[in-house]
Amino acid sequence: MPGTPAAAAPKAIGAYGDWGAFREEGSAPRCYIVSPPASIRTSAGGSIRRGAAALSVGIWPDRGIDGQVYVETGFPIDAGAPVTLKAGSRSFTLLPQGESAWAENAGADAAIITALRGGSAVEVVATSRRGTQVTDRYALKGFSAALEAARNACRGKSSAKSGS
Repeated sequence: MPGTPAAAAPKAIGAYGDWGAFREEGSAPRCYIVSPPASIRTSAGGSIRRGAAALSVGIWPDRGIDGQVYVETGFPIDAGAPVTLKAGSRSFTLLPQGESAWAENAGADAAIITALRGGSAVEVVATSRRGTQVTDRYALKGFSAALEAARNACRGKSSAKSGS
């Protein structure tokens, strides 16, 4: 079962465009980057009641994970409906689990990260248990810089400067 990116009190590494990079201290450091949605659309035409939504990528060196894609929807996902991440012309199916969704394996994580590095925005489409389809759009400005800073922080290297 995948771990959540924010299990311990995080320390900010820096802000990179639309993305923040963080490191969790402890016996095994964990780092991640995260961004809230820039815009939200629903099939109901209005807003829905939900918790925080975010797209993140986690780095867990002690597990050999150099980039695990994680989506927090902020609402219970219909397990029978696909969760789709669309980056440019590429589309990926994520595996729902409660209010979260994950790439199916490390190969899918790597392919998604490659697509995110080359894009300007990504959409995550999920359906709530009540049947409302929600499309969260995330801006990708600063994604690559944030990911590199988080990877460096978990490797014990100094991170790149904040901002881009």
